Amino acid sequence: MQAPQHNPQHIQALQKMKAEVDAITRKIGELEAQRDEHSLVIKAISGLEAERRCYRMVGGVLVERSVGEVLPVLTTNRDNTTALIENLDKLLAEKNQAMGEFAKKHGIIGQQPKEEAPAQAKPEKAAGQGVLV
Repeated sequence: MQAPQHNPQHIQALQKMKAEVDAITRKIGELEAQRDEHSLVIKAISGLEAERRCYRMVGGVLVERSVGEVLPVLTTNRDNTTALIENLDKLLAEKNQAMGEFAKKHGIIGQQPKEEAPAQAKPEKAAGQGVLV
């Protein structure tokens, strides 16, 4: 059995890359939950009359609006969130590839892929949160 000595700077750089990947994964999970909540609200209010009163949280303040005012804003927010998730997915793939190449280049063989799967599964559990309409 060989126990290769790795440069501590390389190990630290790899750990930093892993932390970045974990942060991106958490952010993707948060944004997916937000997108799902927007979709639920859109689905709930899309059949209502445009003049009907509804309430929306803006900057921590509950404001009264009409369904006709809120629905386009929610749709735009959901679409923008979806685009951001797609961009972060691409960035995540790039970071994972760079991390794998770095580990391979410096001979740091770990359990990176096995650790990533549970980290990506955790944020998705938060996506099931309910929204009151």
